Amino acid sequence: MPPYQSVTRRAAKDVLRRLEHKHGDLNLTIWEFEVGPGNALLFPPGFLHHTEAVGEGCSVSASLQFRHPFGVQYVRDYADRLLFSRENSFCFAEVWSVFLTGYFRGFARLQKQIRRRALAMPKKDAGVATIISGEVGRMFSAMDSDASGLITAAEIMSHLQAESAAMVAMDPELVEFDTDLEAEDWMACHDLDSDGVVSYEEYTKTLGRIAGFYVQAQAEGACDEGCDTPIKRAGAKPEPVDETYPGAAFDRKQPHWNHGRKSRAEL
Repeated sequence: MPPYQSVTRRAAKDVLRRLEHKHGDLNLTIWEFEVGPGNALLFPPGFLHHTEAVGEGCSVSASLQFRHPFGVQYVRDYADRLLFSRENSFCFAEVWSVFLTGYFRGFARLQKQIRRRALAMPKKDAGVATIISGEVGRMFSAMDSDASGLITAAEIMSHLQAESAAMVAMDPELVEFDTDLEAEDWMACHDLDSDGVVSYEEYTKTLGRIAGFYVQAQAEGACDEGCDTPIKRAGAKPEPVDETYPGAAFDRKQPHWNHGRKSRAEL
């Protein structure tokens, strides 16, 4: 994945070749393989790729993403590069959101909350980074059922079961994950010191960083399906939001982190 600093609409192979031409010592390599009938090529998540038919005959190829086990730490650590590529940014809103945030369509819901608070905030007040920090804290508090400042495996499991129930009530077809495995992935993503629990500091460090990239990527037009619009300030006319994507109804019905109910932290 190229070391993006901002959103790009160029194909990754074009960016890599340009960098390789300009900086020959970066060792940026593009691999090419010829896969025969009945064969498969396995590569990590986030590796951009394309297929071409070779020879005179017809060719059909299919891509399959293994949901478990999943490279959650890879996605976590390279979120900036992945988000700034329009070829990957949709995955954060739709596919990887549960283990990165703890919520179905968590980034789209987070963006709406940040946008709502930013619209109500005068220009002289705190910036978007402060809003993100506060909202991420509210997300943690909703999962930390005993308010201990630590989320255990049992707590994240209970939380995801409630998320699943809310999803089923909205649209049974939206449920695509196994709660046990999603809980394991969430812990693997956020338990930075591998002590079996996730602290407030660990969660906010991870998600605060990625949420900042997400907001920047959205503002630069990274995603055009199932995402949101750039953050604006009070007095600015809101841009229309596309509400036709899968899960849009769920986003509208679940405005708060405690499964539709306002917690004290959210009030």
